[in-house]
Amino acid sequence: MLGALFILLPKNSGWQSGDFLVVFATVFAPIGNKYSQEARKDVSVECIMFVRSLLGGCALLALSLALEPIPSAQAVQASMGFLLVNGIALFGVSKILWIEGINLIPITEAISLGSITPLFTLITASFVLHERVQLFQIAGLIPILAGVFLLTRKEQSP
Repeated sequence: MLGALFILLPKNSGWQSGDFLVVFATVFAPIGNKYSQEARKDVSVECIMFVRSLLGGCALLALSLALEPIPSAQAVQASMGFLLVNGIALFGVSKILWIEGINLIPITEAISLGSITPLFTLITASFVLHERVQLFQIAGLIPILAGVFLLTRKEQSP
C-alpha cells in the first residue's frame, strides 16, 4: 500500500465515484483465487474459467447497466476486434495460466510475484514509450519490491 500511495498521491485529486468499487472488488480476488485453487483439484481449468466468467460477467453487466448508458450497436461493432483480442488472447490465456500457476505454488507467493508488474511498467514506459519516470514512482517501487522479497523468500531452518 505504501508503494501505491507514493505513486498515486502526487496526482490524486480526491476519491472518484468508481474508486470505492475498485478497492471493494480487490477484497474478492483472494477469495476467488482460494476457491479456484481448491476447485482445480476436482475440475478442469476450463470449468473454473466458465463459472468465474459467468458470475463476474453478470455482476459487471449489472453494474454497467446501472451506471452507464447502453452503447450503440455501431460502437460495439467497431470495438469487436479489440474486445476479442483482449477477452480471448490477453485475459483468457493469462487467466488459464494463472489458475494453473496457483495450482502449483501458494496463492500468496503467486500474488507477490505478480506485484513486480510496476517495475516492468516503469521500465517499459521509460525505455519504450520514452516517458519521464518521476522520483515518487521510483520511491514507490522500493516498498513494493521489499514486500515482494519478504513475502517470497524461503525461511531457513535452524
